[in-house]
Amino acid sequence: MKDLNDLKEIIGTTNAVQQLISIVSNDNKDHIKLDGLKGAIDSFLLSITQEQVQKNFLIIEEDKESAAYLLNNLEQLSEQAPLFFPDSFKRPAYFEEINKTNVLQRTET
Repeated sequence: MKDLNDLKEIIGTTNAVQQLISIVSNDNKDHIKLDGLKGAIDSFLLSITQEQVQKNFLIIEEDKESAAYLLNNLEQLSEQAPLFFPDSFKRPAYFEEINKTNVLQRTET
């Protein structure tokens, strides 16, 4: 875990990350889209920014798999546990089949 914290510290001191933190700190922005990020850098950016700014973030991923990867990365990097808000359905476009575990998790979130 020490290596991850060292890496977060190095990433957090870059100019681009400091600019992101100042943009997020500014209350004029409702949403920000970060595009073209590779690997787990999005998780590092979210973790660093959340620790610095102390705000809540809503992150929307394209599919369940990418959301699960991001959630796992954030659980490893963040001091505060992230919350997950899954869909309620077992399969896409089959709205009558409810996944009760996901409904429970949505309620807890």
